[in-house]
Amino acid sequence: MCYNKDSTPSPRPARGTLRSFSIVQHNSLGSWDVFSSLMNSISQLTSPPMIIALQDPPVRRGQLPSFSTYKCFHPSSAKPRVAFYVHPHLLNSISLLPVASTRSDLFSIDIFAPDGFFELQFTRFRIINAYNLPLKSAPFRTTTPPDLFQDNAFPTMVVGDLNLHHPASDPLRTFDSREYNLSHPYYSLASEHGYSLLNQPGLYTCFPFAYNARPLVLDLAFANSPLFPSLSRWDTPLPSTGCEHVLVLITLESPRFRLPPPSPNWSKTDWSSILPTLPSLIPPPPPSVCSSSTFEEWFDNHSNKVKTLISSNTSMSRPAPRSKPWWSPLLSHLRSAFHSASRTYRSSRDSYDQSALRSARRSYFCAIQKAKFAHWSTNPSSLTHSSVWEARKLASGRQASRFPSFPDQDTPEGINNALLSHFFPSTPPLTKAPLTLSPYPDYFPLSQEEITFALSKSSNPSAPGPDTISYDVWKRVHRSCPALLTRLLSPLLHYGHHPTSLKKANGIVLDKPSKASYDTPASFRVIVIVETLSKILERVIASRLSLLARHVGLLHPHQTGSLPGLSTFDATSTLTHEVRLLQRLGSEVSSLFLDIKGDFDNVDPGQVTSALRAKGAYKYLTA
Repeated sequence: MCYNKDSTPSPRPARGTLRSFSIVQHNSLGSWDVFSSLMNSISQLTSPPMIIALQDPPVRRGQLPSFSTYKCFHPSSAKPRVAFYVHPHLLNSISLLPVASTRSDLFSIDIFAPDGFFELQFTRFRIINAYNLPLKSAPFRTTTPPDLFQDNAFPTMVVGDLNLHHPASDPLRTFDSREYNLSHPYYSLASEHGYSLLNQPGLYTCFPFAYNARPLVLDLAFANSPLFPSLSRWDTPLPSTGCEHVLVLITLESPRFRLPPPSPNWSKTDWSSILPTLPSLIPPPPPSVCSSSTFEEWFDNHSNKVKTLISSNTSMSRPAPRSKPWWSPLLSHLRSAFHSASRTYRSSRDSYDQSALRSARRSYFCAIQKAKFAHWSTNPSSLTHSSVWEARKLASGRQASRFPSFPDQDTPEGINNALLSHFFPSTPPLTKAPLTLSPYPDYFPLSQEEITFALSKSSNPSAPGPDTISYDVWKRVHRSCPALLTRLLSPLLHYGHHPTSLKKANGIVLDKPSKASYDTPASFRVIVIVETLSKILERVIASRLSLLARHVGLLHPHQTGSLPGLSTFDATSTLTHEVRLLQRLGSEVSSLFLDIKGDFDNVDPGQVTSALRAKGAYKYLTA
């Protein structure tokens, strides 16, 4: 099927709401074998793509190949260089119109859905398919930047083999001035009109067969601002079709219905495979004198070995948007039986299978009702001290979180920079980093008992950092092989150097309650979740500093906060004693309480370091 300017089809009434679908992008290099391999691979997928955007499709006598599952749309040309193949499921739920064009290398389709796309307030979605062929003279390409990047107010996607090389898509490539001057106008206009590159930088899309040719990034995809929030995935997971170009899969879906990413299920870790291997991962000591980069390479190498061993023997789980505390294995079994009976009836249409389906459905939904009633009608007297708060939280509901929105910032990058500059203002480094690291002679060796004590003060449910490894996992590792964490963390104290990999953190921005307005960063607060290994080392250093501060007299005698063995009761008793003592002497007594805002964030690290060193603190603790 092709677009004909004289016979424009009228749009069919669309029905349903499009919340997600996928697009495959591929250059078949005019090969029928590549096209057959592509369609055979797609036909075996459980969730086939709704749209296939082809560049350089095979053409014979002005006809493109057909495929039983898809409908073909292409320019009215003797040799079309681009084409769309659309799945009937999508055609049955939307209205599709080709955009008028007389070109063979550029073709667009408009998709209309009255209920909108991906829960966005738009009923129109345009996909532009281009094959940007080289020319020997200026402008050196068949399509110009205005042809591709149109300033549309509705969702628009540009896909195709654009034959452009740019650092944004291929940062490892060495560019000459001609390549950069050719690609810069395209990327500049794309940025001006709000288009974002969907490609993962450095992920190649073309592998030339010539032995002396390097991989390339030629197949590009862009989305404008109205469409970009709906991007869920850009990847190349599909098998090769025997062509130099790889298959690109683009998934679009509603942000609200997007499931969280998979996370490790630490309750299902295969410890029988991990524990015997841990002793072989005990790291050797680092070089006695080395650069900071060499030291960090040593630490990252050995810590990643341990983390990889743990992660590779742990199954992944995808958390649901809302958990179901009343779910049980019985319900899983009944649900499986219900779906199995449903599939059997759809294929046979037999009356016996229909009665079996009704029975399975009745059993499944009745069991759900009973499970919900049994869970939510629990006697309050049976609630524990922790579950009663969980019940209160579920009963009161959760308030929707506010997304930061500032009047002087209208882009995500601007909001991000405003929050970073507010919470983490840039400060100059205290001292210039030394070129080489050497051990501190006053270092006191780290003991296994110190790590055990630090882990005992760590809560298992605490949120882990970017590596997602919880304290419970490190406790199990340390119990089985105490020398591993000791030998891994001890050099960090010995050399007085904290690796960059342990400074990575996840930041969660939360709104402060009961604020008059939320148009400034001060109306929000940030929770920084660092790596658990970094927190373990932090607890060890904090314990040593606490003992040192009390020993050399850095603390006021009435200091009670953050000290073991002292609490609010001691502070209250001390205050009461001082007040009553002065009252017996006939004095009028009043108390002044000060709350210094932002005191911790604004402490000068240089002053603290100088005070510690003046009192004889060890250099490895103040490095």
